Amino acid sequence: EMGMFLQVLIDDHLNPKRPKPKLEDIPDVLQIWRRGGSNIQLTWYNIKGILTDIFVAGTDTTGTTVTRAMTLKMKMFKTYLKAVVKEIMRLHQVDPLIPRQTNHSKLHGHDIPAKSPVYINALAIGRDPEENPEEFNPNMFIDSFIDLNDRYSRFIPFGGVHRIWPRINLGIAIVHLTLSNLLYKFDWK
Repeated sequence: EMGMFLQVLIDDHLNPKRPKPKLEDIPDVLQIWRRGGSNIQLTWYNIKGILTDIFVAGTDTTGTTVTRAMTLKMKMFKTYLKAVVKEIMRLHQVDPLIPRQTNHSKLHGHDIPAKSPVYINALAIGRDPEENPEEFNPNMFIDSFIDLNDRYSRFIPFGGVHRIWPRINLGIAIVHLTLSNLLYKFDWK
């Protein structure tokens, strides 16, 4: 079904009778690249793959976060949305344990061999040193600055270190867009 949907999308963009859009979208840009408007060589198969990645990327984490937000039956204002999403991610980590390996080190007098498996408890990091760590309280994200890009942050819903940077902005944007549309268009009665 996704392949058929993408083919219809591409065919629509290839239609010579299609009115020229004011702004180009992603399929338009990919067609320009395919036609030689860039040094990137793309086939129609590549374009379908890129579009599939855009549509499908992050659906598991986005769906999990949105489902938990719906369960909490939140009512919020537009400016409150970012704080609420961060608080949901703090309370309900999608990946609460972050696997890592150590370098050779000593901890409290004990030798820790190199490449020992270690699991960072991101869920505990998000709850320490809060007064009421289990309480849903988005205000803490409004009253203080907690940066998702800070690798030393006490709030690490995306796992930390080098592999998170591409995921942070896209993941947060998709969750914000999905929740704002649900809150705007869905009748909660």
